[in-house]
Amino acid sequence: MKLFEGVPASPGIAIGKAYYYTEESFIIPHKDIPPTKIRNEKKRFDKALKRTKEELHKLQHSILNRIEKKFADIFSVHLLVLEDPVLLVDVNDYITEKHCNAEWAVYQVLDRQIKKLSMVEDGYFRERITDIHDIGKRVIRHLLQKEHKSLTSLTEQVIVIARNLSPSDTAAMRKDMVIGFSTDVGGRTSHTAIVARALGIPAVVGLGNITEHIDTDDIVIIDGNHGKVIINPDEQTIREYKTAKHIFERFEVELKKLKSLDAVTTDGHNVTLMGNIELPTEIETIIANGGRGVGLYRTEFLYLNRSDLPTEEELFKVFKNVVERMKPNPVIFRTIDIGGDKPNAAIMNMPKEANPFLGYRAIRYCLANVDVFETQLRAMIRASYYGNASLMIPMISNCNEIKRTKAIIRDVKEGLLTRSVPFNPDIEMGIMMEIPAAAMIADILGAEVDFFSIGTNDLVQYGIAVDRNNEKIAYLYNHFHPGVIRLLKQIIDGAQKNNIHVHMCGEMAASPLAIPLIVGMGLNTLSVSAIAIPEIKKIIRGLTLQECQKTVEVVMTMKTAVDIKRYLYRLLNDKFPDIVEKYVI
Repeated sequence: MKLFEGVPASPGIAIGKAYYYTEESFIIPHKDIPPTKIRNEKKRFDKALKRTKEELHKLQHSILNRIEKKFADIFSVHLLVLEDPVLLVDVNDYITEKHCNAEWAVYQVLDRQIKKLSMVEDGYFRERITDIHDIGKRVIRHLLQKEHKSLTSLTEQVIVIARNLSPSDTAAMRKDMVIGFSTDVGGRTSHTAIVARALGIPAVVGLGNITEHIDTDDIVIIDGNHGKVIINPDEQTIREYKTAKHIFERFEVELKKLKSLDAVTTDGHNVTLMGNIELPTEIETIIANGGRGVGLYRTEFLYLNRSDLPTEEELFKVFKNVVERMKPNPVIFRTIDIGGDKPNAAIMNMPKEANPFLGYRAIRYCLANVDVFETQLRAMIRASYYGNASLMIPMISNCNEIKRTKAIIRDVKEGLLTRSVPFNPDIEMGIMMEIPAAAMIADILGAEVDFFSIGTNDLVQYGIAVDRNNEKIAYLYNHFHPGVIRLLKQIIDGAQKNNIHVHMCGEMAASPLAIPLIVGMGLNTLSVSAIAIPEIKKIIRGLTLQECQKTVEVVMTMKTAVDIKRYLYRLLNDKFPDIVEKYVI
């Protein structure tokens, strides 16, 4: 029996035979093309693009009867890449300049994009590599006129084990045949993981080298709840996991019943649960999980992997669509937070920095590049006319940054009035509270804004001085650190003193153990990943505000993160064993 641990990508438990799926591969020839035949190569490229688009449209159509349209729309992102004028120009220019065949040009151009993304710290953007790889394979396959190997021909139930799976590989799976899968690479926010969750197929990814330890027909357990894969388990382990599978499936049914219910404590205290999104297609996932709005809309994707900045109209179109689809629930737009670690930072005149996370990013960049900032603000403020929208400014550290931002917003509004462009004149403006210095002057900053949104990911990172991406010290990253708890209390007290809303949108908001603490502190709006909403709602509906407030009193006397976490675990374990059992204390 062998145990492997990776990233839980799609919840659930599967027990069955392994099927080792090898990714199709082909040799990409590099040919010298004479000048007289360059035009023909470009025509071959155009033809392959057309066939790839047709193939993707067919794929979308074929899976619509198995998963909701919102998930099939993931392949719209692939289609957008294929229609990107920068890609078309780059491939055609490469064919012309290098006098090479179309296959080689596509490979080289997309490989450059993949290398750029692989250097990005942000896991979300790194996980787009699989999408680009999938698109490149499709185009090159059509150029080489190769047949596509897929998982549609399986004739028995299996657990798929692979080095990697593309989103289209996953979409081709039939749930009655593929009962689970695991891969060497991948992350939780990849499109492969999103499709797996939509299909309800348990999955664990990022296992490193599991393909080197498994053979077809081995017995495998996939534990998508905890990110574990067990190869050739003993009889006792199989019995334990069969019981766990039954309990989980019963628990899932119970969570689905919560969709239409509010997150309200047993003594009547209401908490608003919203979702975080990166792409507009994720809105439907929030709605499906019973979310009441978008508490954090990261807008950076509109600026990445392109050779020019997006126009106001381009941004407005996207923002308006999001606001209309979520109406009447709120959408909180976070203004651009992009640093020197992101690909294509060159188009924004961003220098390379030794420590980009503490450098020229977010509001610091925007105040130095007012034209870029105003373009985005105009699009957001215009979108506010069509629904319930707010602005949120990241990386604020002092009052001066807020005052300068408010002056720019006033100028933008005046410009829109001059042009007779409709917008909501009372659109709220809040700030991200993610810098310890800002937390210490929360009472001062609160007088300048309409709301705070606590970004615990960076607040913890900066507060404890630990890079959570550094494997050697990642164990120090802990949102239950007593210093972090005190920073949170300062922020919430500062908001309450000024009678403004205070939200939380970082990972801590999705931590079941933290819920009694943050609700007791006075937080009444949480924004989390959409799939975390039902679990958090269940906890809130099983607590009283009074016991949450008592929890805060006890925790504030504790000296270590371990003590705090143990106390919260004991508090919740009696009521919610099916949720907190995943925590090792």
